Amino acid sequence: MTENRVDAADDAAKVPVRRKPGRPWVHEMIVAHRVYRQELSMLPSLVASVGDHDRRRARLLHRHYRMITDSLERHHEYEDEHLWPLVQQRAPTDRELAERMESQHGRIAELLAALPDRWDRWQADPVASTREPLVATLSELAAALVEHLHDEETHILPVLQTILTESEWDAFGEHAAKTTPKWELIRTGGIVLETIQPTELEDMRAQLPAAVWLVEHVGAPISRRYLAKVRGER
Repeated sequence: MTENRVDAADDAAKVPVRRKPGRPWVHEMIVAHRVYRQELSMLPSLVASVGDHDRRRARLLHRHYRMITDSLERHHEYEDEHLWPLVQQRAPTDRELAERMESQHGRIAELLAALPDRWDRWQADPVASTREPLVATLSELAAALVEHLHDEETHILPVLQTILTESEWDAFGEHAAKTTPKWELIRTGGIVLETIQPTELEDMRAQLPAAVWLVEHVGAPISRRYLAKVRGER
């Protein structure tokens, strides 16, 4: 187990762990968040460990970063467009929470916007002078994201549990499955399988049977090999 890997047993949100018919299964968001929390928390140390002039590994880590952050940006875009407006409309006493989520999204977006130049400089010349600014900004991004995800899981998920219908919540997962490239679904799905609990997997099979089947039966070996390369375990 990699030292910086995030523990699967996070239970920050006071929402039902098991899916119940007729109610939105918002615990599903915690399962998804583990991917972002784990992978972006690991990246600073992975980049810091790359030897000078190792452009091949620099390119690999950049591709991994792009996959995770592309998914994160789609995730945040859906929340901004579909979830926070509903919080403001249906739970006006929690309006400040929705505004805090939007503000945190804005901070994360600022850090993401600063990173392409740092990645480009490091990939072109992977040495300490280009690596250190990249590691510093990746560390800022990871810290901002961990803070945001904790707030969202602790404060917003219980609100969403009460104001959304089951179909409104399920639309989030369906949108993610439809807008994620299949190769990316396989790789990120493999990360989900690393930390998912048996009861969570059972509920996800019921929620998205085709996507979960693809990850479990087609993608798992591919994902394991890919993640071993990313983490320098082979």
